[in-house]
Amino acid sequence: MAVLIDYLRLEGRFVDGVLSMVDGRSNPEAGALRYILKWPLKNRQILLCERTGSGTPPYHFHDEAWNEVEVWVDDLQNSEVKSGVIILDEPGRLEAKGKRFVPYWDRILEAEPAIIVAAIREESKEQLEKQLV
Repeated sequence: MAVLIDYLRLEGRFVDGVLSMVDGRSNPEAGALRYILKWPLKNRQILLCERTGSGTPPYHFHDEAWNEVEVWVDDLQNSEVKSGVIILDEPGRLEAKGKRFVPYWDRILEAEPAIIVAAIREESKEQLEKQLV
């Protein structure tokens, strides 16, 4: 997704988005120790969650990260996104249950982006389609 953002910017398209970066993953099939949200256009990143080993999901989510998401969504309303692209990296299981980015979906749509690109996992596809209608 980061490569796509770079490509679209080189093509002269307005693009905004948030990437979910993994930290501390030894196996591609296993969850990471930490996930970091990154806004490439703002050169900003913040710790989203850390693995606790217990609970479902087994992570502690940091409220500060969701405060940053809130600010980003607010900023979309005043941006050039109407003629551009929004990147959402990786809506998954929690979004399929109506959490994380789903509560912001209507506000993202209100920014009237030309295109929204979201990388999703196959196992979440059907449930996500129901959440993001």
